[in-house]
Amino acid sequence: MKLKTIRILLIFVLTNSAIAAFAQQMSDTAYIGMNLDAMAFFDNKEFTNGIKKGYTLPGFYIDPSLSYSVGNFDLRAGIHAAYFAGADSTYRLQPTLLISYSPVPILDMRLGSLPRGTRRMPEPLYKPERVFAERPPLGIEFALNHPCVAANLWLNWERYIERGSPFQEEFMVAFSGCYSLRGEAKEMMPSGLSASLYAVATHAGGQIDSSNLPVTSIANLGLNLAYGQPLGSGLVFGSKVSAYLSADISPNPHIDYKRGFAAQYTLWLRYKGLQAEAGFWRGDSFVTPRGEEIFGSISTRGSLNNEQRRRLLTLQAAYVHSVLSGFDLRFSAGVYAASVGQIDYFYTLTMGFSGALFGRYLR
Repeated sequence: MKLKTIRILLIFVLTNSAIAAFAQQMSDTAYIGMNLDAMAFFDNKEFTNGIKKGYTLPGFYIDPSLSYSVGNFDLRAGIHAAYFAGADSTYRLQPTLLISYSPVPILDMRLGSLPRGTRRMPEPLYKPERVFAERPPLGIEFALNHPCVAANLWLNWERYIERGSPFQEEFMVAFSGCYSLRGEAKEMMPSGLSASLYAVATHAGGQIDSSNLPVTSIANLGLNLAYGQPLGSGLVFGSKVSAYLSADISPNPHIDYKRGFAAQYTLWLRYKGLQAEAGFWRGDSFVTPRGEEIFGSISTRGSLNNEQRRRLLTLQAAYVHSVLSGFDLRFSAGVYAASVGQIDYFYTLTMGFSGALFGRYLR
């Protein structure tokens, strides 16, 4: 047999062996399943201040999806539906699609309907009710997961426009990163020494709409340093100092406060499923487009109620209990005191499930 023929046969055998091995590996790791993310919630805001009126959000959402995973890729397609109590019809009903890729074990790249969550963002920059009251964020995300470093960079495209739309396009770009010396970066209240950096930029504008509204771009930056002291039996007591900045970075700045600053000092306690904190907030001309408005200087009730200087005493507590695998119950409550006699409060109850209903490996 000629040498050239032997080479061809050898290449053929090796190629087919490699393809067979790859196909076997793919079939061993391929997985299909059905997942469910659902939550019922009751969120009540008893506010009487000049910054924001009170309201109640009672309802539920349900997001069933089918998933297909192979290697480092994961694809999920499903439906998102949301309903608020007393409405005549479903509040939202829309398709969802999420494609994820993990080039390395600690890094996830996601495109499409992103997972819900605050991503460890503080309330003054990103209010928690957005997790259940709004549709799943839609855009792109990079998530770094390491015991000592946890970070999320994501884009949420909130409103899409077409030529002649009577409204502006809107989107948000945000970053949340935490470094924990003791390897608890994913915790909202990590023990030991930790430092966190936050950034939020919101934009309302566009070039093809017919709204004639001014372009509005606002940026927020935040930094906090915290220390938590373990006291044994899962009890951790700590303190945190936070600083925030806001800026109108529009091409033609036009909001009431072009630059703002805020500082917050907090004492906190964590014990198993319980988290509690007490703090003092001081803000000057601070603007927070996606945060809890009660911390900001701009009133949602009209510019006559704006408060350039905001001072708040805050007290909040939350308890999370895992009833069964995937089933969680959470109750949170808080008080905001702007002055003697002016006290606002809230309480929120949620019950949710997140996990796989069934799945199987393809062999």
